Amino acid sequence: KAANDAWGHPVGDEILKLAAARMRAAVRDGDIVARFGGDEFAILQPKVKGARDAKALARRIVDVLSQTYAINGINCTVGASLGICVALRDTPIEQVIGEADRALYVAKREGKGRFVCRSALQDNREAVRGAMRAGLSIALGSPAR
Repeated sequence: KAANDAWGHPVGDEILKLAAARMRAAVRDGDIVARFGGDEFAILQPKVKGARDAKALARRIVDVLSQTYAINGINCTVGASLGICVALRDTPIEQVIGEADRALYVAKREGKGRFVCRSALQDNREAVRGAMRAGLSIALGSPAR
């Protein structure tokens, strides 16, 4: 919204496209990056082995999204908060995404550049999947707060 207000929708749209491209480059084959709307994205990791793998991806996502975006001579910085849920493969996707969403709001309260991991695991089986919600905060020419 801040980029749209300052420079118009074309710049804001370009930031979202570049952020999506950075996230797609950071995930593994088989992982899915999807825009939920506005500045929120979801990443599904059907073959994640557990919270450690999901947290490693979250660190990569925060790192790649924190790099400056240069668009038409304008430097923009994006901060990200991420919510993660790791669950058994047979857990309903709505529950997985709901837990990731709750984790995202906790991460947003804690500040940009953070992620929070919640678990819907009932045991330690390796048949898990993960979902991650990313909320982006766009700062105009300065680090996100």
